[in-house]
Amino acid sequence: MIISVEGNIAKVGIEKKQSCIDCPSASFCRPGGDSSNVMEAFNEIGANPGQRVRIEFIKGSIVAGSFFLYMFPVIMLVVFSGIAQFVTKKEIFSIICGFFGLVLSFMIIWLGDKKIKKFKLIPRVKEIL
Repeated sequence: MIISVEGNIAKVGIEKKQSCIDCPSASFCRPGGDSSNVMEAFNEIGANPGQRVRIEFIKGSIVAGSFFLYMFPVIMLVVFSGIAQFVTKKEIFSIICGFFGLVLSFMIIWLGDKKIKKFKLIPRVKEIL
């Protein structure tokens, strides 16, 4: 059910159903195991608050989002540390640059949150029920 709408993003209340048991996205919908959860979804069909809707996860979006969120900082840490180690051959400078790369990756993720949504990493409202 649509709870609220801001622009083309709708906050959707997800109700736990029997079919959720076998769904590969079940842990994504309800990380705490609650009977309901609220998540954001693209509202391209113009659903209004109070309407019951069906949402759709884009294939691979959960994997892509998880990779970006968890692996990007690790990659930045290793790359910045490696470059610093190669250039200076000093371990302390490598540690500092690795930490800088990690902080930079968190800033990129934080600042790029709105752009990430454009890459289909959130579900879409498919139809009004």
